[in-house]
Amino acid sequence: MVGFPCLYWGSSTFPYLAGCSSVSLLYISFQRVWVQRQRKSLLIKHDDAKESINLLEAEVKEKTIFKNRIPSNIENIKELEDLLERLNTLRSIDNLPVYVLDHLRKLYPRCSNILFFSRNEAGQELRLLETNRENRMVSIQEKDGDIFDYWILQQNKSVLVPNLDEEFRFPVSEAIAPKSRKIQSFIASPLTFGKTVLGIIRIESPRKSFFDLSDLRVLSAVCSLAAVFMERLVMMKKVSELAIRDSLTGLFLRDHFVKRLREEVASAFLLEERVSLLMIDIDNFKQINDTYGHSVGDYILKELTSLARRILIKEGNLLCRFGGEEFLALLKLSKGEAIQMAEMLRKGIAEMKVNVRNKEVSVTVSVGVVSYPDDALTAEDMVFTADTFMYKAKQSGKNMVCSA
Repeated sequence: MVGFPCLYWGSSTFPYLAGCSSVSLLYISFQRVWVQRQRKSLLIKHDDAKESINLLEAEVKEKTIFKNRIPSNIENIKELEDLLERLNTLRSIDNLPVYVLDHLRKLYPRCSNILFFSRNEAGQELRLLETNRENRMVSIQEKDGDIFDYWILQQNKSVLVPNLDEEFRFPVSEAIAPKSRKIQSFIASPLTFGKTVLGIIRIESPRKSFFDLSDLRVLSAVCSLAAVFMERLVMMKKVSELAIRDSLTGLFLRDHFVKRLREEVASAFLLEERVSLLMIDIDNFKQINDTYGHSVGDYILKELTSLARRILIKEGNLLCRFGGEEFLALLKLSKGEAIQMAEMLRKGIAEMKVNVRNKEVSVTVSVGVVSYPDDALTAEDMVFTADTFMYKAKQSGKNMVCSA
């Protein structure tokens, strides 16, 4: 191949390519392009490998976090099971907020404040029902809720706020918590049954990024559980009220009242106190029903009940519809004070005017008054004796108070 040394690409003549023909120059250009493509291909493979490594590292990190959280999640489940068992023992809604906040304190021992707001059934209003504070000296000023709580009430959504300085959903400048307690982060969730928000629980911290999504999930689970029991206890209370209250007047029925009377007599015996009982009967009530109809009679019963509540029902006193037009009132008063209260009620009812078909109907009552231990020593004896004095008042002309 004399005369064409440049064709021996792998030979020792390669350094002399500069003196070769145009074919040699073309080869050099192709060689450069090939090298650039190879380099680019290697860079792409390097980037792909690096991306795969990053994805693997992220997956390992995620699985490591999940693995580390397994003990915590198990503990949270156990706490929820404990809460479920404890809520199952409740027979009154009054203790539910305390139970729930106690368990949340175990789940979030390093948080600063836990607030339990209940929603007023009549409207979109909140009331601070219970608190669990890390520092008992801290004062909770938002007794009717903060702007955060009303947002949750309206949206019916749980909220995680890791940093109030960067928050955009709320007008933070108008909020109370950041100013009064230097709150920097919080989680909050509605107590929702169906589509109804029964209340809100908010957990606070003065530190930024104190809570994460897993904390919010646990709080939401607790709130869902608490809401179910709240609704259950409310329904139980309503059923119980139906069993012990008169549907027309809303007063206690005879059996429940006598049971309470026994308890009060036993308490008066132990504490050496006095209690009194009024037996109240509407005069000529059958005549009113016969003349004006039972709807008018029912109206008079409700009006009389309303007046009796205003006059007689103070702290510890009870009022009962004993049957028909008869009422019983338990007063934690001495006999003399009870007689004065009975006279006040009698006069108030006598002055009460009921308008029926453009006509004023007068209503009067006869009242018997008995006191423990002056006149009777048991609940049953008190009822019997008060009934005797009431009939004595009727026989003496009605519209009067009679006692021993």
